[in-house]
Amino acid sequence: MLAGPMQTDSWTKSEAPDHVLVRTTAGEYLQPIFLKDGSLAVVSPIQDVKADRYGFTFWRFEAR
Repeated sequence: MLAGPMQTDSWTKSEAPDHVLVRTTAGEYLQPIFLKDGSLAVVSPIQDVKADRYGFTFWRFEAR
């Protein structure tokens, strides 16, 4: 099965001189979970300094 790219809501400052925020995977915090029905889920972090949003989100990918 092939799924489209996952867009995490996690941001970090770039190395550029203006230090703009760029999307990041937040490292080791991507957690895959295999569900009983055969689908795959991923828990990913929310680290959005600009919007003052923090926490986690749950993504579910169904087998087709």
